[in-house]
Amino acid sequence: MKVANKGGGYCGIDSPCFSKEPSSPVIELLQPSESGGWNLTWKSDVTSRQDQYSVMYIRNDTRFLQEKIISRNWLVLEDLYPGAGYEIKVYAISFNLFSEPHSYFQTIPPTKPSGLQVVKASSTNMIIVWTAPSGSLYDHFNVRYQPVGSAFWRQMGFVNTTSCEINDLVPGERYSVQVNQRQQQSGKFAI
Repeated sequence: MKVANKGGGYCGIDSPCFSKEPSSPVIELLQPSESGGWNLTWKSDVTSRQDQYSVMYIRNDTRFLQEKIISRNWLVLEDLYPGAGYEIKVYAISFNLFSEPHSYFQTIPPTKPSGLQVVKASSTNMIIVWTAPSGSLYDHFNVRYQPVGSAFWRQMGFVNTTSCEINDLVPGERYSVQVNQRQQQSGKFAI
Protein backbone atom coordinates (compact mmCIF):
# COMPACT_ATOMS: atom_id res chain seq x y z
CA MET A 1 0.00 0.00 0.00
CA LYS A 2 1.27 3.47 -0.87
CA VAL A 3 0.78 6.21 1.70
CA ALA A 4 1.55 9.87 1.04
CA ASN A 5 1.97 12.68 3.50
CA LYS A 6 -0.26 15.23 1.78
CA GLY A 7 0.92 18.80 1.41
CA GLY A 8 3.80 18.85 3.83
CA GLY A 9 2.27 17.11 6.67
CA TYR A 10 -0.50 18.52 8.84
CA CYS A 11 -4.27 18.74 8.33
CA GLY A 12 -4.79 20.64 11.54
CA ILE A 13 -2.98 21.45 14.74
CA ASP A 14 -0.63 18.57 15.48
CA SER A 15 -2.60 16.13 13.28
CA PRO A 16 -0.68 14.62 10.36
CA CYS A 17 -2.58 14.04 7.11
CA PHE A 18 -2.01 10.88 5.02
CA SER A 19 -3.50 9.63 1.77
CA LYS A 20 -3.78 6.00 0.64
CA GLU A 21 -3.88 4.84 -2.97
CA PRO A 22 -7.39 4.15 -4.27
CA SER A 23 -8.69 0.69 -5.10
CA SER A 24 -8.19 -0.51 -8.66
CA PRO A 25 -11.05 -0.03 -11.13
CA VAL A 26 -12.35 -3.07 -13.04
CA ILE A 27 -12.78 -2.90 -16.82
CA GLU A 28 -16.37 -3.88 -17.64
CA LEU A 29 -16.68 -3.47 -21.37
CA LEU A 30 -14.59 -2.82 -24.46
CA GLN A 31 -16.58 -2.98 -27.68
CA PRO A 32 -16.87 -1.16 -31.02
CA SER A 33 -19.01 1.97 -30.95
CA GLU A 34 -21.40 3.14 -33.65
CA SER A 35 -19.17 6.17 -34.28
CA GLY A 36 -16.23 3.97 -35.28
CA GLY A 37 -14.24 4.10 -32.03
CA TRP A 38 -14.22 1.67 -29.12
CA ASN A 39 -16.35 2.10 -25.97
CA LEU A 40 -14.39 1.42 -22.78
CA THR A 41 -16.22 1.36 -19.44
CA TRP A 42 -15.12 0.35 -15.95
CA LYS A 43 -16.45 0.06 -12.40
CA SER A 44 -14.90 1.51 -9.27
CA ASP A 45 -14.98 0.29 -5.70
CA VAL A 46 -17.74 2.28 -3.97
CA THR A 47 -15.75 2.25 -0.71
CA SER A 48 -12.73 3.92 -2.37
CA ARG A 49 -12.31 7.56 -3.36
CA GLN A 50 -11.40 8.33 -6.99
CA ASP A 51 -10.79 11.92 -8.11
CA GLN A 52 -9.86 10.97 -11.66
CA TYR A 53 -8.89 8.05 -13.86
CA SER A 54 -5.90 7.46 -16.08
CA VAL A 55 -6.44 5.35 -19.18
CA MET A 56 -3.21 4.23 -20.86
CA TYR A 57 -3.13 2.25 -24.06
CA ILE A 58 0.01 0.85 -25.60
CA ARG A 59 0.16 -0.35 -29.21
CA ASN A 60 1.77 -3.78 -29.18
CA ASP A 61 3.89 -3.58 -32.36
CA THR A 62 5.28 -0.03 -31.87
CA ARG A 63 5.05 0.30 -28.05
CA PHE A 64 3.50 3.76 -28.64
CA LEU A 65 1.82 4.90 -25.40
CA GLN A 66 -1.16 7.23 -25.15
CA GLU A 67 -2.74 8.44 -21.92
CA LYS A 68 -6.03 10.16 -21.16
CA ILE A 69 -6.83 11.63 -17.73
CA ILE A 70 -10.60 11.92 -17.17
CA SER A 71 -13.12 12.19 -14.34
CA ARG A 72 -15.86 9.86 -15.68
CA ASN A 73 -15.86 6.04 -15.77
CA TRP A 74 -16.01 5.64 -19.56
CA LEU A 75 -14.03 6.69 -22.60
CA VAL A 76 -14.40 6.29 -26.37
CA LEU A 77 -11.02 5.35 -27.85
CA GLU A 78 -11.08 6.75 -31.38
CA ASP A 79 -7.49 6.53 -32.55
CA LEU A 80 -6.80 2.78 -32.54
CA TYR A 81 -5.02 1.40 -35.62
CA PRO A 82 -6.83 -1.42 -37.50
CA GLY A 83 -5.12 -4.78 -37.03
CA ALA A 84 -2.95 -3.60 -34.12
CA GLY A 85 -3.05 -5.08 -30.62
CA TYR A 86 -3.32 -2.82 -27.58
CA GLU A 87 -2.67 -3.28 -23.89
CA ILE A 88 -5.23 -1.07 -22.13
CA LYS A 89 -4.71 -0.08 -18.49
CA VAL A 90 -7.13 1.83 -16.28
CA TYR A 91 -5.94 3.44 -13.02
CA ALA A 92 -7.92 5.27 -10.34
CA ILE A 93 -6.30 8.48 -9.04
CA SER A 94 -6.87 10.01 -5.61
CA PHE A 95 -4.74 12.82 -4.13
CA ASN A 96 -2.22 12.23 -6.97
CA LEU A 97 -1.77 8.58 -5.97
CA PHE A 98 -2.42 5.94 -8.64
CA SER A 99 -4.10 2.61 -7.93
CA GLU A 100 -2.78 -0.61 -9.34
CA PRO A 101 -3.99 -0.89 -12.94
CA HIS A 102 -6.62 -3.18 -14.34
CA SER A 103 -5.24 -4.36 -17.70
CA TYR A 104 -6.90 -5.76 -20.79
CA PHE A 105 -5.48 -6.78 -24.18
CA GLN A 106 -7.50 -6.13 -27.34
CA THR A 107 -6.67 -6.62 -31.01
CA ILE A 108 -8.54 -4.24 -33.29
CA PRO A 109 -10.02 -6.07 -36.31
CA PRO A 110 -8.15 -5.30 -39.53
CA THR A 111 -9.68 -3.24 -42.34
CA LYS A 112 -11.50 -5.21 -45.03
CA PRO A 113 -9.98 -5.98 -48.42
CA SER A 114 -11.84 -4.38 -51.33
CA GLY A 115 -12.46 -4.71 -55.05
CA LEU A 116 -13.06 -8.47 -55.16
CA GLN A 117 -13.63 -9.56 -58.75
CA VAL A 118 -13.45 -12.63 -60.97
CA VAL A 119 -10.87 -12.05 -63.71
CA LYS A 120 -11.06 -15.45 -65.41
CA ALA A 121 -13.61 -18.24 -65.23
CA SER A 122 -14.30 -21.58 -66.88
CA SER A 123 -16.92 -24.23 -66.13
CA THR A 124 -14.81 -25.72 -63.29
CA ASN A 125 -12.51 -22.96 -62.01
CA MET A 126 -12.16 -19.21 -61.49
CA ILE A 127 -9.38 -16.77 -60.71
CA ILE A 128 -10.22 -13.97 -58.31
CA VAL A 129 -8.30 -10.80 -57.42
CA TRP A 130 -8.79 -8.11 -54.78
CA THR A 131 -7.12 -5.02 -53.39
CA ALA A 132 -5.24 -5.25 -50.12
CA PRO A 133 -6.36 -2.60 -47.63
CA SER A 134 -4.13 0.34 -46.83
CA GLY A 135 -3.85 1.67 -43.31
CA SER A 136 -4.23 -1.70 -41.59
CA LEU A 137 -1.99 -4.41 -40.18
CA TYR A 138 -2.61 -7.93 -41.45
CA ASP A 139 -0.70 -11.15 -42.05
CA HIS A 140 -2.60 -12.91 -44.81
CA PHE A 141 -5.98 -13.47 -46.41
CA ASN A 142 -8.46 -16.29 -45.97
CA VAL A 143 -10.46 -17.22 -49.09
CA ARG A 144 -13.70 -19.18 -48.87
CA TYR A 145 -16.55 -19.97 -51.26
CA GLN A 146 -19.93 -21.68 -51.31
CA PRO A 147 -22.66 -22.54 -53.79
CA VAL A 148 -25.36 -19.83 -53.63
CA GLY A 149 -28.00 -20.97 -51.13
CA SER A 150 -25.66 -23.35 -49.29
CA ALA A 151 -24.85 -22.91 -45.59
CA PHE A 152 -21.48 -24.65 -45.88
CA TRP A 153 -18.35 -22.63 -46.77
CA ARG A 154 -15.35 -24.31 -48.37
CA GLN A 155 -12.06 -22.89 -47.17
CA MET A 156 -9.20 -22.30 -49.60
CA GLY A 157 -6.82 -21.67 -46.72
CA PHE A 158 -4.49 -18.77 -46.15
CA VAL A 159 -3.16 -16.75 -49.08
CA ASN A 160 -0.26 -14.25 -48.96
CA THR A 161 -1.08 -12.59 -52.30
CA THR A 162 -4.08 -10.65 -53.64
CA SER A 163 -5.21 -13.35 -56.05
CA CYS A 164 -6.34 -16.95 -55.86
CA GLU A 165 -7.45 -19.73 -58.20
CA ILE A 166 -10.45 -21.79 -57.11
CA ASN A 167 -10.61 -25.21 -58.80
CA ASP A 168 -12.97 -28.20 -58.97
CA LEU A 169 -16.17 -26.17 -59.19
CA VAL A 170 -19.40 -27.87 -60.28
CA PRO A 171 -20.33 -26.82 -63.84
CA GLY A 172 -23.50 -24.71 -64.00
CA GLU A 173 -23.45 -23.84 -60.26
CA ARG A 174 -23.39 -20.23 -58.98
CA TYR A 175 -20.89 -19.43 -56.22
CA SER A 176 -20.45 -16.79 -53.54
CA VAL A 177 -16.84 -15.91 -52.65
CA GLN A 178 -15.44 -14.05 -49.62
CA VAL A 179 -11.94 -12.83 -48.89
CA ASN A 180 -11.13 -12.07 -45.27
CA GLN A 181 -8.05 -10.41 -43.89
CA ARG A 182 -6.42 -11.97 -40.84
CA GLN A 183 -4.19 -10.52 -38.15
CA GLN A 184 -2.07 -13.37 -36.77
CA GLN A 185 -1.74 -12.27 -33.15
CA SER A 186 -5.50 -12.29 -32.63
CA GLY A 187 -7.05 -14.66 -35.12
CA LYS A 188 -9.56 -11.90 -35.90
CA PHE A 189 -10.91 -11.55 -39.41
CA ALA A 190 -12.30 -8.59 -41.30
CA ILE A 191 -15.14 -9.80 -43.53
